[in-house]
Amino acid sequence: MIYVLIALSIFLIDQYSKNHFDKNIKIGEYKSVYKDKLFFTNIKNKGALLGFLKNNRVTLLISSFVATVVVGVLFVTTLLGENKFLKLGITFLTGGCAGNVYDRFKKGEVTDFICIKSKKLPIFNIADVFIFLGAIISIITYLKED
Repeated sequence: MIYVLIALSIFLIDQYSKNHFDKNIKIGEYKSVYKDKLFFTNIKNKGALLGFLKNNRVTLLISSFVATVVVGVLFVTTLLGENKFLKLGITFLTGGCAGNVYDRFKKGEVTDFICIKSKKLPIFNIADVFIFLGAIISIITYLKED
């Protein structure tokens, strides 16, 4: 049950943060948070990672739906297992995926707002952070088991 609550919390924090930046920062505006290296902004991503499939909404929605089903099944089957690290990784993936997929279906786009200027990183959001962390935790856990 704790893992379901964690995934739900990730989803809710992600949605709250996106709504906050939609209301408080104009699209394309940048606000420095730390030494002109970390900024908050507001951009709309109509595609997946790095704008992939932004010009093909139907394919993006179908692939998002399929990915959500796969992650959902993985989440349920992982919860039945014993490995707490794998459960945490898949929980992070589930919460993050739910946040971005919800936006794609509801709004047709995802709000990204965290920008690190010192690196060549894409602008991202809370859901993306948890998807990344979940993938890393899951991969490391899987590799250590083998």
